[in-house]
Amino acid sequence: MLKKNIISIVFGVATCMTVLPASAAIDPQTLTKAYEGDANAQLTVAREYFIKKDYLTAAKWIEKAAEQGDAFAQLKLGMMYPLGEGVQQSYALAAKWYEKASEQGDAIAQYQLGGLYQTGQGVKQSYATAAKWYEEAAEQGNAWAQYNLGRLYYNGLGVKQSYETAAKWHEKSAEQGDADAQFELSAFYELGLGVKQSYETAAKWCEKSAEQGKDVAQYNLGAMYYTGQGVKQSYETAAKWFEKSAEQGYVFAQYRLAILYENGQGVRQNYAKAKEWFGKACAAGDDYGCEAYARLNKKGH
Repeated sequence: MLKKNIISIVFGVATCMTVLPASAAIDPQTLTKAYEGDANAQLTVAREYFIKKDYLTAAKWIEKAAEQGDAFAQLKLGMMYPLGEGVQQSYALAAKWYEKASEQGDAIAQYQLGGLYQTGQGVKQSYATAAKWYEEAAEQGNAWAQYNLGRLYYNGLGVKQSYETAAKWHEKSAEQGDADAQFELSAFYELGLGVKQSYETAAKWCEKSAEQGKDVAQYNLGAMYYTGQGVKQSYETAAKWFEKSAEQGYVFAQYRLAILYENGQGVRQNYAKAKEWFGKACAAGDDYGCEAYARLNKKGH
């Protein structure tokens, strides 16, 4: 899967000016400097227009700074093109400005450009070029680039397949708190892919991801506590994590939580609760949930 980026879950654009330097209302001296070609002044003016939601004028001032070679402006201009904010929507122009900023070493631009090459938006699709730019950003510590680069190595897309290298980049990203990387790194340790197999380390990373709210990590952690894999066995803790995942709509967790309520494992036995969660799993399309719901109905629960 593609990692969410700084702008959206896939590769869109958010309000890119939110990280511009703070400034007061435009004063005549700043405006004069902007007209004279001062890039910092141009960005200050752009910010004020952005606050006023005059994106068209904001984009014009950002472009003036970008054309002078200001990497920050080039990045921000690139971020405006995918949604057409103040400019005509264009992934090709987004790629153009991202590349200019990337060539100056901007890690965020490198990450964004890698995403465009991975998806083929505005450029000819190329996993190899995506990997190149992800690596540039990853080496500078960009956690999302590290995660995406790890995924490419895991699947052998644009690079020579390597679980070891995939695990390396996932771990770097995970150490910076990326929940997706933490979850996938947990699987690396559970299966011994590119790392020394360790259920304890798998549980550690799974818990870090679960604590950030990742539903599948919460489910997996619940399963670990249910069986005692890498952690001290506890039906109570298993129920806790199954419930967190189930409440987010994760169907497997809904089914497993229902089983716990039916059997009174880690929770007080409650057929009504069991039926409720079997019903939710059934409604989500789980055949086992439907069968269990019908079974409890038949028994009069």
